Amino acid sequence: CAEYDRLILKKERRASNRATDEVRMPLGAMSIGDSCELDVGDVTFSIAVKAYNGEDIPQKNYAYWFDYDKISNDLVIRNRQSGDFITIDREGHRSKLQDYCINEKLPRAERDTMLLLCAGSEVLMIAGGRRSETALVDGDTRRILEVAVGAAAEE
Repeated sequence: CAEYDRLILKKERRASNRATDEVRMPLGAMSIGDSCELDVGDVTFSIAVKAYNGEDIPQKNYAYWFDYDKISNDLVIRNRQSGDFITIDREGHRSKLQDYCINEKLPRAERDTMLLLCAGSEVLMIAGGRRSETALVDGDTRRILEVAVGAAAEE
């Protein structure tokens, strides 16, 4: 198949990350010290709420930190939907997720299978990829929502 400026040859594989149902976590369902693991397709989301005392945010490719108190909707792990958007800078500018995917030249085949952590229509993170500039940790943060993304264990 042709994608932007390159030709890609690959074996057809099933879309294992196509979420048929949303995995929902009601806002406020977790308190400091709580954690859980959610398997969606072949991806595991490890979610924890921790107290924050101003320590440095670890720079890991697979873990994301959010100010839990700045999130205003239930959290949902799902695939993209019409109307989704992502905040692209600290000034609060938004981009429709569809436009973001095109601008970043994400292959069409991946767009429908990428897993998202959302609060309503706002994308907080693309699993293994971009993090929104919403709910950033700052000096006023008291509770951290830590989301780590990894491969689900084989059975």
